[in-house]
Amino acid sequence: MEDRAHAIAAGLFTLLLSLCALAAVWWFSGKHVDMRALQLVSERSVSGLGSQAPVRFRGIRSGKVERITIDPKDPRLILVNVVVEDWLPITTATTAEVKMQGVTGLAFVELSDNGRDGQPLPERDGEVPRIALRPSTFDTAGDQLAATLEQVKDRCGAIKAVGA
Repeated sequence: MEDRAHAIAAGLFTLLLSLCALAAVWWFSGKHVDMRALQLVSERSVSGLGSQAPVRFRGIRSGKVERITIDPKDPRLILVNVVVEDWLPITTATTAEVKMQGVTGLAFVELSDNGRDGQPLPERDGEVPRIALRPSTFDTAGDQLAATLEQVKDRCGAIKAVGA
């Protein structure tokens, strides 16, 4: 009789341990939050951004990058597939930008909304909603620097032509 009691106790312990392990896997997988897919579209480089990079909505961590590809319909466009939490107020005024985090320079996607247009982002049958990816601050600064250098070059050439 005592052997049977030990066997039952060992079986219950094993069953309980298995249930706890399954619950831990479910908890750490993060799959228990409802997510929605979005597609960010860019004509510019998204260098530094990779799969599994965080997506933040106005600073709140709310999703991740799943995949980065080139649009098969238009090879000039880069498509960044992301998933974000379903409760986020994604509207037609929502914009996206690739930003760098602190000293490490890890890239992440920042979603922001100016709050002016409260229209929900339209979803077409079978298509993932698209949001334009704005140029990052570094891209804009680089473009302005290149334009300034071009102006300096042109003026130096004009000065040399007048002096000759």
